[in-house]
Amino acid sequence: MKALKTVLILLLMGSLSVTVSLAGKKGKSFKYWAEGDKAYKKVWFGPAPDSMKRFNKVGFPKRVGLISVYIFDTGSFEFSAMARTYGGTYQKTFGLNKRGANEFSSQFAKRGVPALKKQFAEFGMELVTPVEFLETDEQKRAYIDFKLPEGGLQKFTKAVRKVLDKNPHASGAADGFKMIPVHLWTDKEILRALDELRITLGLDGLAVLSNFTSSNKKSVMFSGAALDIYGPNPDPEPEKYAKYWTPSILYSRGTFGKGVKGFPFAFWKKGVVQSAAYEGYEVIINSLAKRTLDEMQKAYDKGK
Repeated sequence: MKALKTVLILLLMGSLSVTVSLAGKKGKSFKYWAEGDKAYKKVWFGPAPDSMKRFNKVGFPKRVGLISVYIFDTGSFEFSAMARTYGGTYQKTFGLNKRGANEFSSQFAKRGVPALKKQFAEFGMELVTPVEFLETDEQKRAYIDFKLPEGGLQKFTKAVRKVLDKNPHASGAADGFKMIPVHLWTDKEILRALDELRITLGLDGLAVLSNFTSSNKKSVMFSGAALDIYGPNPDPEPEKYAKYWTPSILYSRGTFGKGVKGFPFAFWKKGVVQSAAYEGYEVIINSLAKRTLDEMQKAYDKGK
């Protein structure tokens, strides 16, 4: 086990060195990926569950709550074998803090949420934000206090991350949204908790927009985004194998970033942002939503 941990650490250090070098080079931009259908072609997704085709009598959820828009940032890690051998500091880390993650995720939400709303509307769904769906004190408290449950899988994941995440990482939700990092794990406990939240909030479905970045002492690099859509399981609870059934399922998960090298979108000096370019981000999110919803539609059409 110890040998395995050592190998995993070495692999992570190698991947981090690549991330740092990419962030320091001049690369593509949001504006570049906004041209034509470039972004649409770079969205990949897991196939929608087969049960989606059994929505033929119900159809898509009508009112979907966007419960989280956030950034998960992985910082940079520098290692010096010479310093370790001859003395001195042999590792340095750089990365966003939670305040920085909140600032950038808020800028993303400002541009991305309208694009998401437009795409959902084209598929006959109303996408609503917390300020729109939190109508009672009970709903506000349920949303504010919501936490992803920790089962065996989550505890194992966290244990592994303690070994792997020697570099700094920060996460932060956009203003008005709660941090719900569904990209880290999804199992039956998570799906049950999300369904309970959905019912309390009076919604037909839930959606989460995750943004992934990597930062160093000079810049913040965008490496991708994911859109997750959850809703009620159209299949009733079976008499046999009920332990494998969940009241909620992941309808579709689309991820922008297939074959895309990360690119810097913000530059800073001594912790102060000197410049940031967001133009085109909304087109990427529009393409991400369209491709993700297209996959849902294909699965749904099989049942017609």
